[in-house]
Amino acid sequence: MTAEIPEYPHHDKMPEMIQSQDNPKSKYPVGLILILILTGFAALGSLMGIINPLIIIGTYVVKGLPALIYGIIMMGVYTTLFVWLIQKKEKGRILGIIVSIFNIVFITFPYLTTVYAPDKLMAAYDIAMPGYTDFISIGFLSLLFGSLAILGWLVGITTVLYLHFKKHYFKAQ
Repeated sequence: MTAEIPEYPHHDKMPEMIQSQDNPKSKYPVGLILILILTGFAALGSLMGIINPLIIIGTYVVKGLPALIYGIIMMGVYTTLFVWLIQKKEKGRILGIIVSIFNIVFITFPYLTTVYAPDKLMAAYDIAMPGYTDFISIGFLSLLFGSLAILGWLVGITTVLYLHFKKHYFKAQ
């Protein structure tokens, strides 16, 4: 009497499932879902830039129409990125890499400002949000912006690497 080994019902798909390490029931890989969540939050955050147009870049405060235009552009970029990633377009992968590199570069400015021009930074915050500088210190801002810079670098570099190595997942269109 010989025992028969039951055949795996999807044996022809087994190598793909092992190689991609994705949940076979999920349409999207977990990493892409996380990137979509971050992109969605960034699009919503850009919406706040339309409601209250104010940008602090280093020691400069930008208000009014230029800040509003920047907010609209960034909301458009993040919304486009979100849609293209859902559609698995190659353009979305490339835009995701570009936006991540942009974010890595620009997340560094606030921290560098706290280190090299703390007085000018506090003056910029006093212009942008009068009265709030009484409650915050340069040490707090340095710690906050340094932590955000490290987190931003980690998320940005991870996103760039993930999108670079998952190029087989996206369709060229």
